[in-house]
Amino acid sequence: MFDLVVIGHIAKDIIIREGSPTFLTGGASFYASIAARKMGGNVGVVSKIGRDLDENSLFVFNEMGIQTFILKTDGFTTSFEIEHLPNSRRLRLIERCAPILFEEIPDNFLDAQSILVSPIAREISPDFMKKISRKTDSVLAIDLQGFVRKFGENGNVYYDFWNEGEQILPLVDIVKSSKREALTSMNCNNIYDAAQEILSFGPEIVIITMGEEGVYIRGKENLIITPKSRPEKVVETTGAGDIFFGVFLLEYIRTKDVKNSGNIATNVATKSVAGKGMSRFISREMAVE
Repeated sequence: MFDLVVIGHIAKDIIIREGSPTFLTGGASFYASIAARKMGGNVGVVSKIGRDLDENSLFVFNEMGIQTFILKTDGFTTSFEIEHLPNSRRLRLIERCAPILFEEIPDNFLDAQSILVSPIAREISPDFMKKISRKTDSVLAIDLQGFVRKFGENGNVYYDFWNEGEQILPLVDIVKSSKREALTSMNCNNIYDAAQEILSFGPEIVIITMGEEGVYIRGKENLIITPKSRPEKVVETTGAGDIFFGVFLLEYIRTKDVKNSGNIATNVATKSVAGKGMSRFISREMAVE
């Protein structure tokens, strides 16, 4: 049985810093699954890609022992341009792959301790969520990012009130969101009200990530977890939230200890921003130092 299955598009990301582009494989299915696998989890990935994605980009899954079910379409792989600015970042959708359909998922990928549904470009529908919630007994988690993103002219990403939230939130156990996503999607002025609004629909745990400030976790407990230490130099922040959530879910299904799971996941995510490529993903021994 899988400890964790991650469902969502794998992406081709163009990261721009100081005008210089770097091309990376990304998406929650990539970051969360590898992070959990490095921590010793039995991990699976369900995704959909286009004809343009080089198969060598996915070799890491086989190399690490991550079982995958990745459908290849005749279209293009979901692609984002992520430009880091002095005090913010600009996100632009360049290509979007076909939606992931519930009927496409093999039954063995639904037999997991936990399932993370983490779309990046609205590739998961409310109907998908209704079907998966009926079919699986797994701890069912979602990341709001790809549910609440909207795309304007030229693919620019913006956020607004999440009308579909009342359909999807009652179906899941754990919800993660960035601070910006939580405030805009719930139409709230602070993270405490946003977390309470999400909880009112039925999830047991809400996690709101706040970058360098740490994470806010609300459920039976009310926690703010801050990093134990900060990296001397931040190299890459893209995917840090996905890395956090993959590790959190793995630890949580093993221990049911929210605070300890949050501490370990925060430590792993903090260390991840100091590295490049596969060096961003650390082992359990390094995570608990």
